[in-house]
Amino acid sequence: RYVVLNPVRAKAVKQPGAWLWSSYRATVGQTAVPACVTVAWVLGQFGKNVKLAQARYRQFVAEGMSTPSPWSQLKGQIYLGGDTFVANHQPDVVIREIPRRQTQTRRPSLEALMGRGREWRKGVLEAYQGYGYRLREIADHVGVHYATVSRQLKKMEARNV
Repeated sequence: RYVVLNPVRAKAVKQPGAWLWSSYRATVGQTAVPACVTVAWVLGQFGKNVKLAQARYRQFVAEGMSTPSPWSQLKGQIYLGGDTFVANHQPDVVIREIPRRQTQTRRPSLEALMGRGREWRKGVLEAYQGYGYRLREIADHVGVHYATVSRQLKKMEARNV
């Protein structure tokens, strides 16, 4: 599903069957299966009856059109999985050569730090000092200029908050 939906997600075509270089049309029975393409294994995942398997595959791909790309859930540029998976695969040692974004996947999201109903300024210091969020990330999240976040941080640091 991921592969046949790539041209759709890239907005190259509106439907997976419209991409001429895809195996989708052959897999669902709209065209003959080229010699270089094998569809039996894929269809076998959806049933033993070919027509029923093709219908199920079409449905499976169609359902994927309304879901975001799996890459939108990438964490730290390297982890594709839930929070438990990421936590279980974090190194115990911080290696300086690894970019910060990749080493801080355990940190809470800005949404969690700023929280609903919580004054955003209270979460800024924690996000910046405690979890290494950059000024621009925080500013983009709360919808202000990064200079505003910087000024707020200086005030809070001066007060020893």
